[in-house]
Amino acid sequence: FQKDLGPAPMLCGDFFLRQFVSSNGTPLILWEISAGDLPPGVALDPFTGSVSGVPSRPGGFSFVVRVRDATGATAERGFVLDVLDSGPYAAIAAAPVDSCLGGGYILTVPGTFASYSWSPGGETTPTIAVCPIQPTLYSVVLSEPGGCERRASVELQPYKIELVPRQPLTPVERKRSRTPLSAPR
Repeated sequence: FQKDLGPAPMLCGDFFLRQFVSSNGTPLILWEISAGDLPPGVALDPFTGSVSGVPSRPGGFSFVVRVRDATGATAERGFVLDVLDSGPYAAIAAAPVDSCLGGGYILTVPGTFASYSWSPGGETTPTIAVCPIQPTLYSVVLSEPGGCERRASVELQPYKIELVPRQPLTPVERKRSRTPLSAPR
């Protein structure tokens, strides 16, 4: 084999295309996966040696490619393809609410996803209510309809709004002027 799959990882949900190349083989060259698995949604063309498709799940995928030429000579090489979460990091909107003693928040993920998994807590809805009692990192794994995932997180501090007592205001005395007023002439 002369061609590596390159340093760039795949993104879940994005089209991927790489071409394997062999040398010193007698045509007709045939390609196959002899061990392991390509990412779901990605396939190896047995006649061209191209690996292409749209991966539908993140993770690390190990596999071995075998090439066979017309004389029956073979060569094998192992590869690992890393499929990363799809799209940019998602956002969490945090709105303060006074539903908790120390102050709370309503956390919402904009957009529509197939599933939600919040941590801590394990909630599975797009919106949750939280009452942090210490600085807490809230995160969510979002599954898209095709199976790809996105992630989001936010760190929240507890807050408390208090009225601070202050001294009552006292009227300010006006100083009397010592200069006599002159009478009109």
